[in-house]
Amino acid sequence: MGYTIKRLLPLFLFLFVFSYSVEGQVTIAPTHVFMDGQTNFASFLVMNGTDNAQEVSVSFQFGYPASDSAGNTQMIYNDSMRAKQFSVADDIRGFPQSFVLQPDQRQTIRLRMTNPQDYSDGTYWSRITTTSNPQSPPIEASADEDAVTAQVNFKFEQVTTVFYQKGNLTTGLNVKDIYTRQSNQDSVVQVFTDVKRTGNSPFLGSIGVTVKGPDGKKVYERMHSTTVYFDVLKRMDIPFDQLENGKQYTAEIRFLPERSDISDEELVKTEPVSKSTTFTFE
Repeated sequence: MGYTIKRLLPLFLFLFVFSYSVEGQVTIAPTHVFMDGQTNFASFLVMNGTDNAQEVSVSFQFGYPASDSAGNTQMIYNDSMRAKQFSVADDIRGFPQSFVLQPDQRQTIRLRMTNPQDYSDGTYWSRITTTSNPQSPPIEASADEDAVTAQVNFKFEQVTTVFYQKGNLTTGLNVKDIYTRQSNQDSVVQVFTDVKRTGNSPFLGSIGVTVKGPDGKKVYERMHSTTVYFDVLKRMDIPFDQLENGKQYTAEIRFLPERSDISDEELVKTEPVSKSTTFTFE
């Protein structure tokens, strides 16, 4: 008796996906979509850089980055209380919601706010999950009744963000505390900043650390993009190989309302914030 085995794997197959993404993948642009409270419309592009037709679908879910007690970033998707206050996941519609994208083709996804009158001044948001997988070929009967075939499908998920901005927008940061911890296991000095967000909008910007020695000369500097949706514990690491035993250093943490992947026109304006602390490397 002939039979066919078809296996569907909805989760990531890491090695396969990694190899696939190096050669080409479905890409999203921009990764941060801003919807104006006056027009209630926005859009983004989905582009197929692979050699295969891709089945693509778009869905929405509320979520935001937070931190644990060690300053590690983690995504929160089950906060129903904050979802009631800040989520637009149930009121955003994407068109088309599912489609097939041929190689080297692109598709514009148009976003529409369905209930703009329900929102007061402020910034609201949702995660956009764009799921893609190679289009499955039609199943054909095997000429060999004893043939056993296995088909492996994977889904590639990319999560971006849509912000709905309405009315007068404000944001800001208050650094409540700053302290250091030496981690011999990771060979870094960790600089922690306990940050409280103010205003009615998330802070989208950059965080940087500058380390100066006892002579006032800069020995280390680093900066990268960051977000602060609610109160959070931010951490910056200073490698041991940048420091000398027995010396005292000053570490300054700076929050700047600018970043390379978002235009200044879309960022909510606020003043830069900085805070310093001293530590002795031992």
